[in-house]
Amino acid sequence: MLRDAWLYGLALAVLAAGGVGRDVRADPPKAEPTAVSTAWLDDVPPMSFHVVKSAHFRLLIDADAMQANVKTITHVLEVTHDDFFTAFPTDRFDHQALAGPAMWVCFQAPKRFDRYARLADRRDMSHLRGYYSARTNRVALLLDDQPVATTAHSSRTTGSQRDDQPVTLEPRRIDRRISHEAAHQLAFNSRLYRRGVMYPLWAGEGLATNFERITTGPLGPMYDNPDRHARLVQVVRGGRLMRLHRFASMVRLPENHDAVVDCYAQAWGLFRFLYLHYPKQLSAYLAAAANTEPGWRATGELRSAFIDAFGPIGPLDAAFTRWADNLADSD
Repeated sequence: MLRDAWLYGLALAVLAAGGVGRDVRADPPKAEPTAVSTAWLDDVPPMSFHVVKSAHFRLLIDADAMQANVKTITHVLEVTHDDFFTAFPTDRFDHQALAGPAMWVCFQAPKRFDRYARLADRRDMSHLRGYYSARTNRVALLLDDQPVATTAHSSRTTGSQRDDQPVTLEPRRIDRRISHEAAHQLAFNSRLYRRGVMYPLWAGEGLATNFERITTGPLGPMYDNPDRHARLVQVVRGGRLMRLHRFASMVRLPENHDAVVDCYAQAWGLFRFLYLHYPKQLSAYLAAAANTEPGWRATGELRSAFIDAFGPIGPLDAAFTRWADNLADSD
């Protein structure tokens, strides 16, 4: 969530929605049978963890949460990784492969999740169930939704391998949470985005909402997100679509719950619109932001950066409004 320059998280306690798994496969995770020390992480509370590894991720799983289906969690992560790099090919976007495994810290008990957030990020994150921290470059996840395993066979390869293990195909809110936060983390770890740089809401949450695991199809701004789509249609029909003169530089979410949901839907729509219709300009915008010095950016600076990449806001605002209106008219 874009409440400041450091933390991005999806408040799914507020924005809970169903997600449907995909019939795909990640590398079989490897869980070490014994608890490990976290002394090398001086900001992690002293508690027992198990290490779970996949091709591109390393998870510290709270020992109390090891009953969770870790194969399903890593499967969602690897799918998101593959779809992320498919969506942002190197011949169109300036980024690179991950230099090492991306780190996650997973908890079963809310109290342990809260304790970690207070120590690692020095914040009260009890209103969230998962968040990516640019400060630690880790995702903290609360495993409060338990998967329902269903036997299925892979129709797609991920992580350069394929296996024939059961995967979860039942709707799970946690799948949406995992893929959303993974998208944040992948953006920074691929250097498509730069840690410490302030991004407006549409760039931060707009990217992540385009990678929410809602349907059985692939993820990314090339594809629809039914939940965000439906909400954006409501926003348009209700006359609540914000003009880009304001929204293009917006960094703080409103306090009102419904307005927050509206903002996420518009962020999803604007990022997708720019990706589909202004891809070169979007690439230039992200590259320029990644070369910006970390720290606070004033509203005027954020708006100027948007104009530098996309041109005058007025014509673009009109084009985006027409695109959003067409979504509403076609539903």
